[in-house]
Amino acid sequence: MKKIALLALICVMSVVMFAKTPVVIPEGLETETYGLTASILMNGETKTSDFYSQLEVGFAGDDIYIQGFSTDTPDFWVKGTKNAEGKYVVPANQYMGTWDVGGIGWFLYDYFLTAVDDQNQMIDAVFTVDVQNKTLVNNQTLVVNGDENDLYPYYTLTDGAFHFIPEVVAMPANPSVVDFVTTGDYPWVAFNIPTVGTNGEELLMKRLSYQIWVEKEGELSALTLTKNLYDYLTEDMSVIPYSFSDMTDILRGGEKVYLFQGKELKTWNNIGVKCIYTGGGVTNETPIVWEDGTTTGIREIEKMGGVENENWYTLDGRRLSPVNSHLSTFKKGLYIVNGRKVVVK
Repeated sequence: MKKIALLALICVMSVVMFAKTPVVIPEGLETETYGLTASILMNGETKTSDFYSQLEVGFAGDDIYIQGFSTDTPDFWVKGTKNAEGKYVVPANQYMGTWDVGGIGWFLYDYFLTAVDDQNQMIDAVFTVDVQNKTLVNNQTLVVNGDENDLYPYYTLTDGAFHFIPEVVAMPANPSVVDFVTTGDYPWVAFNIPTVGTNGEELLMKRLSYQIWVEKEGELSALTLTKNLYDYLTEDMSVIPYSFSDMTDILRGGEKVYLFQGKELKTWNNIGVKCIYTGGGVTNETPIVWEDGTTTGIREIEKMGGVENENWYTLDGRRLSPVNSHLSTFKKGLYIVNGRKVVVK
């Protein structure tokens, strides 16, 4: 028993001694946003495609902190320190953190950032920064890596270019429902959430969110993820941050978001999505865009009044007679008015 206890103690000590520690940012760190475009090599394959991410960059003394190299785990940070030449050096294969997929400890994936040389040897990543002119430069091949000692690329970034993104007031471009699949055992929906404004402005992803709207049995409501069903939530969530992904019900791949709600999704008659963006202290929202592409949105009617000059129809196409054209006689629910969706509360 003593030997078993001793071995157990050694194992615990080994875990403690060799535990990887992710970068922790200083309290109150202020950051600015830089866009990163590059070619991406996925999982060692030869095919490349375009890569885009937004990085949060902040400084504390001689240290630089950068968040966003891993699109799978956008909350992870790396840390670099200024050298004698005034450049910022991130140590080779710096540990960023471990992704607990599903939050239950079954699937754990380590994430590291490293630069590699022409022989695929891991080396320090070196960044040249001009704070005043808002420039960030790295001409190396960067790897988001999955092993502490060896090169095991999740993806490899080449020809990377960084650019500063200012925060501006902008109206987000309309989203769209790309697919609404209610057949089979695994129904799903896909949305496109643009990251640009209506005038082509580059939106800050950290300021962008969206809402999913559902029409069911004549009732219209925003989809809410409740903390009772999702243990990782501290409160119910109906406004979903752009970067959010729980890898179970909501998956994000670039500007495309996938929603899985099991058999419940089959009970929905229609689905829509709208974007919400706050920039420069101003919040702008798109209309709700429905599966059929209509972008007129809905109108919420809360005050009772006459509607005799409007053409009201039920969802099954039945026109309401003039005698019933008063909101006090309407049941709560969804109607079609002059070709627009209207919800009566």
